[in-house]
Amino acid sequence: MRLSLLQKAILAVIVILLPIFITFLITYHLNKTQIRQGILEDLTFIAEGYEGQIYQFLEMSKRRVSDFSSDGFIRDQLKKISQGQKSAVEPLNQHLIKNKMPLDKSIQAIYIISLNNRVAASTDPFSVGKYTSIEHFLKSGKTGQTIIESGAGFTGLPELEISAPITDRITGKLIGIIVNTVQLSELNKIMSGDFAVELGANPQIRGKRKGMEAYLVNKDKLMLTESKSVKDATLNQIVDTAPVRACLESNTETTSSYGNYRGIRVIGASMCIPSLKWVLLVEVDEDEALMPLAQMRQGVWITGVIVAGLVGILFVFYIRKVVTPIHVMSMAAGEIADGNYSVSIPIRSHDEVGALSESFNKMARDIEHKTAELKKLAFALEQSINIVFLTDIKGNIEYVNPMFEQITGWSKQEAVGQNPRILASGETAKAEYDELWKTILAGKTHRYTFKNKKKNGQYYWATAQIAPIKDERGEIIQFLAMQEDITEKKKAEERAEYLAHYDEMTGLYNRVRFME
Repeated sequence: MRLSLLQKAILAVIVILLPIFITFLITYHLNKTQIRQGILEDLTFIAEGYEGQIYQFLEMSKRRVSDFSSDGFIRDQLKKISQGQKSAVEPLNQHLIKNKMPLDKSIQAIYIISLNNRVAASTDPFSVGKYTSIEHFLKSGKTGQTIIESGAGFTGLPELEISAPITDRITGKLIGIIVNTVQLSELNKIMSGDFAVELGANPQIRGKRKGMEAYLVNKDKLMLTESKSVKDATLNQIVDTAPVRACLESNTETTSSYGNYRGIRVIGASMCIPSLKWVLLVEVDEDEALMPLAQMRQGVWITGVIVAGLVGILFVFYIRKVVTPIHVMSMAAGEIADGNYSVSIPIRSHDEVGALSESFNKMARDIEHKTAELKKLAFALEQSINIVFLTDIKGNIEYVNPMFEQITGWSKQEAVGQNPRILASGETAKAEYDELWKTILAGKTHRYTFKNKKKNGQYYWATAQIAPIKDERGEIIQFLAMQEDITEKKKAEERAEYLAHYDEMTGLYNRVRFME
């Protein structure tokens, strides 16, 4: 398929821009993958930090309640209460308030429960004597700590109940349960980083991402901590997302992109806390997380527009300075081919294209001049009173003039392609033809007088000369033959010879008669 210069220029622009576009797509995909992977790794690291703080908080709570359960005064007073000594209740209440509560600010209240499922003592005096079952506090055995999440515990508010068994100092038998209650709002301190600050650190876990959120979900798929977007979400907001289901159903931690409880597409990491059947989630809005990618995409598009603009400018420049002048030259060449040799191309620049235009104009002038000369020569040949014809290197006729047609009777159409021997009378010896070819192939002109035959069979005499035509390298490419019809001259010579012979014979005859 032949393409014009304009089509080739457009193709060149496509070839230039296509790799840029493909490179952008590949770079964008790689950067998107790398950014997403980096975010997932960061979120996993942050989630592990939160998870460590939660475990630390729970472990501290367990150790605190375990420490309280081993307090000798608490054990002795509980034993007295169990034996019916009601006077031991108030001293134990005061001991809990004054000596235990100040040790841990996260503790909301402390409850001492006897084996008869009654509150024996508490930092909340109004709860003393109330019934409460201790069976659910003994899930980890009589010597272990238990943490229970309660939607409405002793205080009627969502809380964590951390318990430990109280044993007799002498016999080691179980005499009751101590329960430290911590409101679920304390977990918000962990999610906000306040817990780490209280411990003396300043981790800045959340960073500067506005769309980042860290929260806990319980076994019922309810949010345990506050939400940044939903009011009163604690134990009200259902979180039934893929990471939550993976943790609760198969204890599988995930890092992926998914729709969160708000219906927003997020990138998140989950951590499973199997002992409490909790799920820790750290999420960031996908749009915010991929903001650098959007900025990069915007920058690339701007760069692409600039590059495309520059390429467009170069394209227009190329069209105006190269394609258009060459198109003009092509049209001018067509006009020359049609015989209009006076065509001229305007020279608009002094670069290579301008030089080419100037050379084209010079060529057109030379062609016009040479064509004029050829026309003069052709006119002379056409008007010549002699026979003129051209042959190729093999001797086949390529051109004949009108006098050739007039004298020989052969038309131009009939003669072209024929060998000049169509004019042979048959009376010329082969040696003469051999001598002719030997002379002209040697680059010399051969002159001769032949008796030729016309198309109608009549004979005519001609004096001729055949000369080789050479190209610029000196090689023979054609032969030019010119013949002068001397038939009448030949006849006159023959008549003169005849008359001279007649006169000679007549004189001889007369002399003979005179002698007689």
